[in-house]
Amino acid sequence: MVESSLISYTRADIAYAASVNNGNLQLEAYTNADWAGSLTDRISTVEYCTLLEGNLVMWRSKKQSMVARSRAEVEVRAITHGICELLGIKIVLIDLKVKT
Repeated sequence: MVESSLISYTRADIAYAASVNNGNLQLEAYTNADWAGSLTDRISTVEYCTLLEGNLVMWRSKKQSMVARSRAEVEVRAITHGICELLGIKIVLIDLKVKT
């Protein structure tokens, strides 16, 4: 049975979590965003990490190239980056014929 991807609000310091469970393997992504966090240029930072069976396989913190107009815009960017990474890892696992 395939459980669909879930996006949920977690805590104030970890904004969103996405989860994919295809039977055997649990693949999760956690995202966060810092809207206008840099005091010098007001550019936001997005952060995300991906876990496979609870083990960290990817972590990234990236300063954005432009100033965001709202906190929601930055959060959506962070979620997008996190889910893209989640799906990328899932594709690699499928290519490696790992039973998922």
